[in-house]
Order: sequence, then C-alpha cells, then structure tokens
Amino acid sequence: MNLIFILILVFATSTFAYEESQDLSITADGISLLDIDCGSGFLKITGKEGLSNIEVRAEIIVKGMSTQKTEKFIHDKLVLSLEKRGQKAYLVSKFKSYVSLFSIGTKAINLTVFVPKTIELKVDDGSGEISIDNIIGNINIDDGSGEITIMDVQGDLNADDGSGDLTFQDIKGNIEIEDGSGDITIENTEGNIFIDDNSGDIRLEEIKGEVTIEDGSGSIRVQDALGDVIISDGSGSIRVDNVEKDVVIKRAGSGGVTISNVKGQVKK
Repeated sequence: MNLIFILILVFATSTFAYEESQDLSITADGISLLDIDCGSGFLKITGKEGLSNIEVRAEIIVKGMSTQKTEKFIHDKLVLSLEKRGQKAYLVSKFKSYVSLFSIGTKAINLTVFVPKTIELKVDDGSGEISIDNIIGNINIDDGSGEITIMDVQGDLNADDGSGDLTFQDIKGNIEIEDGSGDITIENTEGNIFIDDNSGDIRLEEIKGEVTIEDGSGSIRVQDALGDVIISDGSGSIRVDNVEKDVVIKRAGSGGVTISNVKGQVKK
C-alpha cells in the first residue's frame, strides 16, 4: 500500500497541465473562403460586420505529461498556422500523428475565430464542439464527432457528420446533411432541406422549403412546413403537422405515424 501511494505521488508531482494562447491574424482583403483543418478541441467562428482581418485565438492544452515531455511534444507535434493563398485563407490547427506506448491526458487546441461576415467556410474537423454564427456565405463541414450549432447564415449549408447533435437555426439557403448519429434540430429556414440520417431524433420547425428525410432510426417530427415533406423511415415514430403542400411517406418502417393539418395530398 505504501509503495502504491509513493508511486502515485511521484507520478502526480511529475506531470502538470500546460496551457498556452497564441493569436494569429491576416488581412481578409481579397479572400472569399476560409479553409480550416483542425483536430481535437472546440471551434467557434463568428462573422463580424466590417472586419478587415481574419483573427484567431488558439488555446493549446496538454495534460498528463511531465514538463520535459510536454515541451518536446509541443515543439515536435504542434501544427498551427494561418496563411493566404490567392483568394483563400488556410487555418491549420492540430497535432501531428504519433505512436506511443502510453497515451495519457488531454491534448487539444481550442479555436476562437472572427471573420468578415461575407465569407465562405470549409471546415474539416476531428473532434470537439463547433459553433458558427452570423455568416453571409456557404458553409461546408466534414466533422468526426462533437456537437455542431450553426445560427444566422445567409448561404447554403452542407454537413457530413459522424456523431454528435446538430442544431441549425435561421438559415437562408439550402441545407444538406449526412449524419451518423445524434439528434438533429432545425428551425426557421428558407431553403430546401435534405437529411440522410443513420440514427437519432429529427425535429424540424418553421421550414419554408421542401423537406426530404431518409432516416434509419429515431423519431421524426416536422411542423409548420410550406413545401412538400417526403419521408423514408426505418424505425421510430413519425409526426407531421401543419404542411402547406404534399406529405409523402415512402416508407414508415416501425413506429406510429401521425399526420395532421395538411393542405396538399397525403400519400403513403
């Protein structure tokens, strides 16, 4: 027992939490798209009226290593850069891949990004929460895991997501989603919506465009839609209410189906 206590004490005193912040900035003049390649850690992007630069605050966090190992790890493995190439800006934030017999602690880079609101975004993300708001431009996201929240976008939105809840609100353009798992919530949108979902509940409200859902499992609720609603479902309940045009249930699978207040035709 004493030996175990001593070993734990030695280990605890030989490791520490390393945190460092770095700021990156480039002029946004002539840039139409920001391409982001990031690993683990949260990503928060906010569009600002009249902003002339792309500004990044990176919080680098490494926990569970000794001081000496952390310094070497940061020096050898950290990749953090922001640069302009033609009409595109590229932000890279990740750790190089490595092989170790021991994987202890946390390694992440949290990003807070401010951009001119009239910019397009392309995001390739490993893991961690994503938050985007106030953008006039198209957004394309390829995400491994973590929640995604996107609000106030005047452009098309395309999301290929592995796992994690998705929340989209106040989107002017079309929305296309390919999702592995996690709940999907979409509110107050103007364009057409296409969802290919493996599992998780889906809730749509106040939708002005056409809705097409191909779902594996999980409940589906569509309320207050102005366009056609087309659903193909594997399992889980379906509830559709207050639709101006047609409702087409191509496949209901298992689970109850409730359809009400439809001005167009209901086809099953």
